[in-house]
Amino acid sequence: YEALGSEQDKTDILLNIAGVYIRLSRYDNAFSIYQDVIKVYQKLGDESGVAQVYNNMGVAYSESNQFDLALHYYQLALRYYLPANDYNKLSTQYTNLANVNLILNKVDIAYEQAKLGAQYGLKIKNHNLELNALHTLAKIQFVKGELDEAQSNLDRAIFLAHENSSERILRDGL
Repeated sequence: YEALGSEQDKTDILLNIAGVYIRLSRYDNAFSIYQDVIKVYQKLGDESGVAQVYNNMGVAYSESNQFDLALHYYQLALRYYLPANDYNKLSTQYTNLANVNLILNKVDIAYEQAKLGAQYGLKIKNHNLELNALHTLAKIQFVKGELDEAQSNLDRAIFLAHENSSERILRDGL
């Protein structure tokens, strides 16, 4: 147990360091750390840990405007979360995928993914996940010219943000 615990502690520290590198826009350093952490998680047989690192890599690639790579790593994470039936992570992954696909002008795919993100958030009554997905869905509907539907989803997202005191989401995203 101690050997596993010390390896887990090491990965936690490395993930925090990678997060700092991302906030500093030093993506190459973060990606290098993520590769090291993946190897540790694989050695430990921790598929959930590997999937979380893939998600983190998707976020970092998205923030560094490398959207094709972001899409790749979000899809790798999704491959784990689908059979695990983790609705929380599924909502997050589908919303992330929808945002990247929208940027890549894959609007129809983004639309379906945003709907799935909202559905999973709603299923587990996680209003933050639902409102993030609805916000993404509204952006996509706006692009598609579905203005009434976009307004309806945006109104629901704003309502959820107010209801859950999600001021950051209101300020930053809506």
